[in-house]
Amino acid sequence: WVRDTAASGPVAKGATSNLACCDNAGRAHLVALDGALPRVITSWKAHDLEIWTASHQRIAGGLLMTGADDCKLKGWDTRDPKRPVFVNKSHSMGITSIQTDPRAEHVVLTGSYDEHLRIFDLRMPQREIASIGLGGGTWCARWHPFVPGAIVAACMHNGFQLARASSDHSKLEHLGPCSAPDVGESLGYGADWSHEHAADPGVPLLGATCSFYNHTLHLWTVEQTVFEARVDAP
Repeated sequence: WVRDTAASGPVAKGATSNLACCDNAGRAHLVALDGALPRVITSWKAHDLEIWTASHQRIAGGLLMTGADDCKLKGWDTRDPKRPVFVNKSHSMGITSIQTDPRAEHVVLTGSYDEHLRIFDLRMPQREIASIGLGGGTWCARWHPFVPGAIVAACMHNGFQLARASSDHSKLEHLGPCSAPDVGESLGYGADWSHEHAADPGVPLLGATCSFYNHTLHLWTVEQTVFEARVDAP
């Protein structure tokens, strides 16, 4: 979802919130949440195959990005979604996760069934600027909201993995699994960080992961030092 407001503060009077959603027929939908009931603003055919993920830039007027089983990452101006603003074909399998860096709205992180984590710069969206394999279909990948470069990913048969991006986003480093229990025969399906407050130096980071077949949610912590700038070293 994205909140669009000219006033200051996250709940300013007059603010409107829009939710992007998608379906298995390849259609994308923009839904307004500013009334008593959700209201569909617009819908359009975005992909030829099932769409797995849709994500806004969080800045007002930003793009909507979609990823689907056709291996295409597309950007849309939702004011006139007749044709995409860009189409990226870097992925070799379906795209399952899209998120912009909370500190750099032009930087996009994607996950894919092709087991790779990728970074794109929306100023040059046709090519990736960093990529790394995580050993499992990367169903969900999330930036930490407060710690630059810190990433957690749910990697289906390979559980839950930690990674870090360099300060200029040109490199990715796989740091290994988080401390959540092994998923076994289940699938690593969801992963995210606590958004409760900014992380103070020295305070462990709280994460949450969930697996598919055994319907299990785990909370775990990791020291901030794990994400120190190894990928920035010469």
